Amino acid sequence: MDVEVAGIRVRLNVSHRSLDDAAHRRYGAFRSEGEPALTLDVIVRDGEHTIEAEPVVTHGGGLQYALRYGAVEADLDLETGTGELRVPDDVLYLDAAFRITLTLLLLERGGLLMHACGFVRDGRGFVLFGPSGAGKTTVSRMVPPEQVLSDEVVAVTVGEAGVTAHGTPFYGDLGISNPGSAPAAMLARLHHGDDLLAELSPAAATSAVLNSTMFFCHSPHMTERVMEVASRVALCGVRSLTFRRETHVPSWIDTAVQAA
Repeated sequence: MDVEVAGIRVRLNVSHRSLDDAAHRRYGAFRSEGEPALTLDVIVRDGEHTIEAEPVVTHGGGLQYALRYGAVEADLDLETGTGELRVPDDVLYLDAAFRITLTLLLLERGGLLMHACGFVRDGRGFVLFGPSGAGKTTVSRMVPPEQVLSDEVVAVTVGEAGVTAHGTPFYGDLGISNPGSAPAAMLARLHHGDDLLAELSPAAATSAVLNSTMFFCHSPHMTERVMEVASRVALCGVRSLTFRRETHVPSWIDTAVQAA
């Protein structure tokens, strides 16, 4: 099956029937057709398996990478657009590998995968990010499900026109995500407290974006590239959004954006 996220199409060649069926259920809304940027041959591994605390992604030079994450193993060549993924017969392992692979594909296109909730209102995208407990799930509950890009993981790309927010099939506790993209009208780091919306300095904005970016390849070259893209995102404007639990954040944001 072909899955498209943020305009990047990945072909998952899953020969194992039960895992293929689970992948179709998990990624069905994001199915697409056309030439893929990457074709992954997915091989099912037998036996007892676990996922270690942290994935390790090794940069082999050029656009070649090796992923090791407990029972998950992958060898990727983004230059040729090919790769092999070895996972147990469980879609959660496939999902973990797919997320990590997408971080690499996005970076090559000036994009990041962020721990964020995202939604679209009136054609405008909103990306609200932060660690667990910051309020992503709380805000997502305030938005009609069909408007939610994801309650947990949002892709962002940056170009001459600014930042674009993209839905991903990677969801959190609410289990809500939808395909789609929209120009980002707001990127904000979430906090709990009295209602307050404040602009962050470029340095603070870059730090906030980096702290919510999903990336696992820590070679000097790749780290520099992530920082470069995060800085470009930050220069488009990032805010600190503090809210009380009883505040209807989407409506409050609408008012703030209209007043800006």
